[in-house]
Amino acid sequence: MTFGNGISPWGQFELMSLLEDQAAHSGDSLDYCARRFTTVEVHSSPNGWRWHPLLGFDP
Repeated sequence: MTFGNGISPWGQFELMSLLEDQAAHSGDSLDYCARRFTTVEVHSSPNGWRWHPLLGFDP
């Protein structure tokens, strides 16, 4: 797949490690950090939502 200028796949990372680092840095609980930083809210869509690992969410 060829991407346009400035377009790239979403990052590849180990989510739990990032959350643990954030909790340690902020002094907040792991549960709090997970709820704060891993929750996605999208507007209502009559067709629901689809997810693509490179493109993200699509109504």
